[in-house]
Amino acid sequence: MQSICVQNLLSSKTVRSFENIRKEINVMMDKLEKASSSSSRVNLSKLLMTLTNDVIARIVLGKKYSSDEREDYSNNLVRRYMEILGASPIGEYIPSLAWNEIDSFLEKVVQEHVDADEDQDKTTPFELDRTSLKTLLLVKQIISHQLMITRCGVTKNMLFGESASTFTLLEWTMTELMRHPKCMKKLQDEIRSVQPHNSYVSEKDAEKMNYLYVVIKEALRLHPPVQINVWAIQRQIATWGPDADEFRPERHLDSLLEFHGNDQKYIPFGSGRRKCPGIGLALALAEVTLANLVNRFDWRIEVGPLGDDKHDLDEASSIDVCRKFPLFAFPSLP
Repeated sequence: MQSICVQNLLSSKTVRSFENIRKEINVMMDKLEKASSSSSRVNLSKLLMTLTNDVIARIVLGKKYSSDEREDYSNNLVRRYMEILGASPIGEYIPSLAWNEIDSFLEKVVQEHVDADEDQDKTTPFELDRTSLKTLLLVKQIISHQLMITRCGVTKNMLFGESASTFTLLEWTMTELMRHPKCMKKLQDEIRSVQPHNSYVSEKDAEKMNYLYVVIKEALRLHPPVQINVWAIQRQIATWGPDADEFRPERHLDSLLEFHGNDQKYIPFGSGRRKCPGIGLALALAEVTLANLVNRFDWRIEVGPLGDDKHDLDEASSIDVCRKFPLFAFPSLP
C-alpha cells in the first residue's frame, strides 16, 4: 500500500504534474494584496495553513475543504492532529473524541468518492476496503499496541502529516526572514533579479534561486519538522560552530549537505528507511510559496512591548513543532 502511495503521489514526475494545483498560492496572494492596500495586519500562520491544506487536499483527495465555510474547521483539525501525536505521554492517553473527529472527516471524504464513482478500479493486488483506505490516508504504519512513539519514532500520514510539515516549514522560514532583515533583503534581491516584474514566480524561476534554497536549508536546520533528537543534532556547536543557534543561510552556500539524510549531522526529513518520502512534494510547494511571498511584498513584524522578539520563537508541543503563537505581520507593496 505504501509503495502504491509513493509511486502514484510522490514520484518526481508526479510532483511536477501538480504545478497547476500549487497555483492555489494566488488565492492567498489576493488576500495579501487587499491587506497591503489597507495597511492591515494579517495572520500569516492561518493563511499558510489554509494554503497547504488546500494544496495537499486537492492532491490527495481531489478537492479542497476550505471553500465551503469550513476553513477554520479544516485548519483546526490539522492542528488538533499535530497536538494529539505530540501529546506526552501519548502511550498512556489518547483523546478518543479527537480521533473520532478525524475519522468522521475521513469517512465523509471516502463516501464522497464512493458516491461519485460507483465503477471504481478494482485492479489493485489486494482488497482495499474502507478501513484500509482511511488508514492509508491517516497513518502509514501503526507502531504497536504500546504506542512507543516517543522512543521509536513515527511514520506520518499523507493528508495531515504532509500538510502540517509543509506549513511548519513555511511558518518558521517566514519568521526567521522577518527577524533577519538582511537575509530577507538578500533573498528579495535574488528573486527580483530573476522575476523583476513583480508577477507570479513560477517553479522554473524558483529552481534558479540558490539563496532561496539555502534559506530553506537553514530554516530546516534550526526548526526540523519532527524533533526526535534532530533539533539537538542540527545545533551541535562542534559541528556547526559557535553560532549554531543563529539563523545564517550563508553557512550552506559551499556545503554539500542535502535534504536526503545521507549525512547524519543534517537530517531534517529523517534518514534511511524511515526517511520521509514526501520531500519533493513539500519542497516544491515551499519554494514557490516563499519566492512569491518575498517577491511581491515587503514584510514587517510587530515586536514585543519591551522591544524584544523572544516570543517569536516559542514552540508548540506537537509532533510537528510549529510556532506556539500565530505569526502576525504587515505586508506592503515595494
